[in-house]
Amino acid sequence: MTNLLGFKFQFYATAPQGTPESLYKTAGILLQSGLVQLAELFPHLSPADEEIKSEHEKIIAASIEKVRKMGIVQLGEKKKDDVDINAMMEYGNNQKFGLARALVELGSWDTAQEIIDRYPQYCAVSDEAMAIAITKRCHQIIVSTKTAVFKNC
Repeated sequence: MTNLLGFKFQFYATAPQGTPESLYKTAGILLQSGLVQLAELFPHLSPADEEIKSEHEKIIAASIEKVRKMGIVQLGEKKKDDVDINAMMEYGNNQKFGLARALVELGSWDTAQEIIDRYPQYCAVSDEAMAIAITKRCHQIIVSTKTAVFKNC
């Protein structure tokens, strides 16, 4: 089962349309049910951990440089050599973050946390889609808790 799922992920790693959400959801459900193990599936996902970490380090360095330049007064002609940090933060077809996002949406926080913890702090959650998924999940938890509390009052 893991090899078949891994083959599908590898196929979509280079596909121009990216990995479909249905594959992330399917993998998440199989992980939740215990039919697939994260340690066995993870090597099939792209990009490599080293690539994600180096890209995150570049984003941090560019952010620090941008903040440093904010404090400098430039009296001459303004140069347009700024790096677009928002464009750098587009993780594109990052299957590891996509799987973590699907796990959050399915309510499997522990497995998603295993993926998130593999990377530097805030790396995975700086992905906009991941941040939205976490926010929606928190909203669901708060609403259901509020409903349960006020229902008993």
